[in-house]
Amino acid sequence: MRSLRCSVRVAFLSVLLLVVFVLLTSYLYLGSSSIATLVTPAFPTVHYEGQQQVVREGGELLSRSDLRNNVENTLEEDRLPAGFEADVRSKSYKVYVEPVTDKKSSQQKGEKRKLKNAGINSWESTFSNVSTKGDKTAGRSSGGKGSNFKAQISQVAGLLSQDGTRKSLLERKVDPKLLQSQIRLLVAAMMSKSTMLDEPARTPTCMGETEPTEVEDLLCIPKPEYLPGIKNPCWFSSTTAEPSPQAEDLKLRQRLRCLPYFHLLGVGKSGTTDLWNRLMWHPHIVSNHGVLHKEALWWAWRRYGFTGYRRSKVQDFNTYVDIFNNTARQVQRSLEQDTHYHKLLITGDGSPPDFWDFRGWRNISQNRGLANPQVITPHLMKHFYDKPKFILLFKDPVDRLYSDYFFVGGGLTSLDFHNDILATIDMLASCVKILGLQRCFYDPKLYQRLPVRLPFACYSVFMREWLRVFPKENFLFLKTEDYAKNPQETLKEVINFLDLAPLDEKTLQTIAEEDRSRVTVQKHEAGPMMEETKVILRQLLGPCSEQLRSLLHMDKFRWDG
Repeated sequence: MRSLRCSVRVAFLSVLLLVVFVLLTSYLYLGSSSIATLVTPAFPTVHYEGQQQVVREGGELLSRSDLRNNVENTLEEDRLPAGFEADVRSKSYKVYVEPVTDKKSSQQKGEKRKLKNAGINSWESTFSNVSTKGDKTAGRSSGGKGSNFKAQISQVAGLLSQDGTRKSLLERKVDPKLLQSQIRLLVAAMMSKSTMLDEPARTPTCMGETEPTEVEDLLCIPKPEYLPGIKNPCWFSSTTAEPSPQAEDLKLRQRLRCLPYFHLLGVGKSGTTDLWNRLMWHPHIVSNHGVLHKEALWWAWRRYGFTGYRRSKVQDFNTYVDIFNNTARQVQRSLEQDTHYHKLLITGDGSPPDFWDFRGWRNISQNRGLANPQVITPHLMKHFYDKPKFILLFKDPVDRLYSDYFFVGGGLTSLDFHNDILATIDMLASCVKILGLQRCFYDPKLYQRLPVRLPFACYSVFMREWLRVFPKENFLFLKTEDYAKNPQETLKEVINFLDLAPLDEKTLQTIAEEDRSRVTVQKHEAGPMMEETKVILRQLLGPCSEQLRSLLHMDKFRWDG
């Protein structure tokens, strides 16, 4: 027995010595960076390439949309720790990584390459002091070019310094004459009435059976019979259960359903969440069950299976109406108890994408076989509403675009924004020149590829489509800068527009003193916008603001700073 134990020990020591020998040999021939990959999982290396943060798989440069999908799919599939997940979802850190698998990939750090899809001379640097957070950070992508991609998401602990020498090397080279011609082309397209959508030849109607690529035909749903004497648009829908014989009134044997009384249409990153949260102080406004108890995100996104840049499950009309069940319950309780609150209570939908995001138009039955859309969100809403109320907050489009860029995780610095603006102008001008503004502004593929969501910075392009369907009296137009200076007056204006009971001055003062909601911290961390970028955007978006003033006959929408 003793000899057997000795034999086992000798064998164990022999194996241990062999492992040590192999590791030492690998260190001498392959280097310390490679030996690390033998004993630990591949450590992530963060690269920054030109205008884009990139991940490489097999040497292939992935697009920004693929990267977004990789991050979001990782979060969905691997269920990262809640704190880390929140950091990434809030886009506090927008980082993409590639595993270091051999000595060659490690040596490639800092090499200059060219972005494939734009032919842009770009640069690459490696961030230092990268550390992983959480034990389970490996993920899989389920779409795009990186379908088999496995990545780890890391925080950036050190950022590149932006000194003058570095900046001159990193800034994208621009041909001034080409840029001017691209801006002129885009301005001409955005201002021209010929680029407006074609109006339907007749009032859109139900198309019958939908085709496989189409979503639920809303025009096939009968318009609800709204109850008189109720302020919010509500109606009774029969339940599947047998009615109670004790119920004397048919209304009490049915389920109440409600749509929003008003829509806070946008514009995104203009203070809509802040205004919404202050409005919720009013005792007669009921919140919904959407994102932030504000955003249903249905008319532009979830109805078509979109959630921002991701694909998601298609949601039908009944799912949308469910978001307002809280209002329906309170109104029905008031009817049953005869408290008269049903004459006062209202609810709303504060989804900014509804104003501008029409990329689901090909899935609408009434656009079947068309090259360009004719029926979009306003036409579908008109089918359900008698006298809807729409609220729009317009902010300086240049400043708003800067906030939006960091909000969606476009980059880390003002230089990133500058380079991405140039790339976006180049892509949009090329598209509009060939396909026209209608196709390019409402194209889902281009939406995924654009580094900056530049199209909806031209408010007038989308406003004129809404005004073709609804009269101007249905809208309340507010200026974000005025709201920021005097929130009390803006709240009074909104409350009056919604026909709500006025609030006393003390209450309004208390509401106005609340902290601001949903401030984009990343924008402040990036610092002020580069002056060169401002000049370009003022030249591009200035005519849009001028057209907006003309459309609305409101001179207050003037931004010259």
